[in-house]
Order: sequence, then structure tokens, then C-alpha cells
Amino acid sequence: GLSNVDIYHSKGDALKELNRFDEALACYNLAFEFDVPDTGLLISKGIVMWNLKRFDEAIECYDLSLEKDPDSLLANLHKGDALYDLQQHQKAIDYYDKAI
Repeated sequence: GLSNVDIYHSKGDALKELNRFDEALACYNLAFEFDVPDTGLLISKGIVMWNLKRFDEAIECYDLSLEKDPDSLLANLHKGDALYDLQQHQKAIDYYDKAI
């Protein structure tokens, strides 16, 4: 069956889609309390951080995901987006290239 991690992750994703980013973040943080976060949860939290304009924290989430899966298309793509928004355009291009 589903674990509490899965349920909080899914609820956070639903809240994220409703642009209720603070509530989504709270769900993701609760999921982290139950287990070591998987790459999907880390990416989801990073996307919420990005939407909250907390780009450095988004990058931290993507970096943790990339430690587990260096070839992750989504982690590389979203890290590129966060770097772009931090005006680090060459670094952004490097991560976009990894996503291709």
C-alpha cells in the first residue's frame, strides 16, 4: 500500500498544481520526516522552492537529487531554470545540455 511519504508527496503535488506553494512545501517537509527523500520528492520540493523564488534552496534540492541520479532529465532541466533565474546563464546552459 501507499506509505505516508507517498501520500504527503501526492498531496504536495496537488497543492503545487493549485499554486498553493507554502502548503505544498509543508507536505513535502512532512514526507521528509518519514523517510530519506527519493529523487521525485526532491525535484517536487525544488519546483516549489523555485515557484517561491527561493532559487538557491531549489538548487539544493536538485543537487541532492542529482547525487542519487546524475542523469536525471528533470533535475538537470530544473536546475538549469534556477541558475538562469539567478543570472548564471553559462551554468544554466551546462545543465540544459545535460538534460538533452
